[in-house]
Amino acid sequence: MLVLETATTLGDRTSLTLTADLRHAFTAGETALQDFLDTGDTTDESRYRMHLGQTLGAMTEIRERRAMLTRDQQDVLEWLDAELSAYPRLVDTVIAERHDSRAELARYWLTAEAQPRAGLATTLLESMSADQSALMQREATRVSSLHNTVIVVALLLIVATIFTVWIVSKQTADHLTRPIAALATATDELADGQLTRDLPVTTSDELGAL
Repeated sequence: MLVLETATTLGDRTSLTLTADLRHAFTAGETALQDFLDTGDTTDESRYRMHLGQTLGAMTEIRERRAMLTRDQQDVLEWLDAELSAYPRLVDTVIAERHDSRAELARYWLTAEAQPRAGLATTLLESMSADQSALMQREATRVSSLHNTVIVVALLLIVATIFTVWIVSKQTADHLTRPIAALATATDELADGQLTRDLPVTTSDELGAL
């Protein structure tokens, strides 16, 4: 319709005015048709048919003045004419289906059964999603706690290992230094003329031989 909306004069009215009327009538008819399909109210159907008549009337006025249109406007007019010729028949078929008792039954089941079940399914899915999110949060917390526990245990093991190494090293050092200290003491006593002290030999290595 935008191509038709120019300042070209069509008799006593402009194409802009005619196409504006056409657009307004067609849009209002679409709204009325949608209301009828939603409610089944025959008042909405009558409103649709009134706007359809206005649409076809505006189209007739434009068609009668097509000689005054540009070539591009005439091409658009032909396309609109073909579409509007098929449109009422299609809508009549839809309206007839809407009047059918089976349509009412289908709407009843849709409203009374399908929509509540869909709502329940949506609620269940939201609940499952929330539970899954909470579970993931708990798992993340547990993993974080486990990670902290592993770090603490590792630190304790390191401290225990260091302490054990220190104990073993000290015992080994004491085992090696005690005979040497005793030998040094006895040597000092021997130097002072004390010849009666015996040193027990407890090893067969070089220190025991000394």
